Amino acid sequence: MPSVNAIAELLPQLEISVHEGNMLVDLTETLTQHNLAQCSTVLVTKDGHADSRAWKELRRKDNIRVYKERARPKAMPTTPSLLLLGTMQGKLDDVMYAIVTPTEQAMKIKSNCTHDGVIDRKVLHEIVRPSVDDPFRHVSINWSLYADPDPHDYICVEATGVVRTLRGERVGFHLQHSVAFSQISSFSESHSVERGNRSICSLYRETTAGEVQCYVRGFFDFRDGDNELLTNIALHPIANQWLSFSRHIEFAHMKKLVWRLRRNSSDADDFVMTAAVEEHKRKMSEAALSREATCRVCHKTFGLLDRKTTCKSCEQAVCPRCRIKKRVCVLAPDQRTVLEKRRSFCAPCIADVSTSNARAIAKEELQLQKQDQDRATKLSEEQVISLARQRTTSWMATNVSYRSCI
Repeated sequence: MPSVNAIAELLPQLEISVHEGNMLVDLTETLTQHNLAQCSTVLVTKDGHADSRAWKELRRKDNIRVYKERARPKAMPTTPSLLLLGTMQGKLDDVMYAIVTPTEQAMKIKSNCTHDGVIDRKVLHEIVRPSVDDPFRHVSINWSLYADPDPHDYICVEATGVVRTLRGERVGFHLQHSVAFSQISSFSESHSVERGNRSICSLYRETTAGEVQCYVRGFFDFRDGDNELLTNIALHPIANQWLSFSRHIEFAHMKKLVWRLRRNSSDADDFVMTAAVEEHKRKMSEAALSREATCRVCHKTFGLLDRKTTCKSCEQAVCPRCRIKKRVCVLAPDQRTVLEKRRSFCAPCIADVSTSNARAIAKEELQLQKQDQDRATKLSEEQVISLARQRTTSWMATNVSYRSCI
């Protein structure tokens, strides 16, 4: 299989008209409403599991279960489909904060942390961008590459957001629906990557018990869809990938930690700083630790030889027993490699991050992005003016020199 980079770079930036964009937005809204209506028709048992007469369980993790639809006797062949039912401990806004990944960089970090099976992604066209007023609303056309069981890719219109039902209930959604464009050809002959078709809709409801109910329904169009054995072989790796849904809350908490570290840091990115800066911060941290006599959590008094570290968030001393190691992920300067580092935190900071408002953080991120864009635009304008002045000065000097020669 050719390198992933080579495949992604062959994809052109997709150009569509405003009318086509509006039609795709309407399509996502129609499909979402259809799935909202259909989710209540799925046969389930009293404990919330899918009825075994209609669904066969393929995978389970924690409170998440993935099912395959059973073939109906003497019925016409149906499109292969999977169903996910279950719950996650947390809040709806946390789930949506994890799901919304409007940039390729955010997508790479999410795939690395949740293990969703995606080995590369590219945003081909953005139709609706997240806003401060609606930070979870996003519609775009994306390309996704998978390797299991065989190299295959999808081109989908993806939509995320939160809607309200007639009863006033907030429901989060994530839709992925295959679309085709003449500008984007298949890589089946040139790179042995088969183009697949799918339609997946995920719905999330927050219950009064502090849980988020998950409903995911997906339909897949395989080349050998009439062959039940090959269809089952193709569905099993997808079922494995769907277990990544159980990691959304954990990923949301990791994103919150990264946001807090960046907000508290004077450096633009605390994880990819230069070695000199990191060494300087380490020495400063050690000096601060030597002045602190007690652990922030248990208030244990440190002896001369006692080990102690600093909470990466509040920068207060923590003993080894009270220290909590958490994984954080960011992109390297090449914007392709995901860097993973385990950082030390104290329990109060972890608890504070876990209960912090994900929607408010998403808004803050968007505001900061806008400030960065405005700053970059202003800097660019200043550079243009400076360059123009330099050229004017150079022209005047050349003109004076030319006249003196005359």
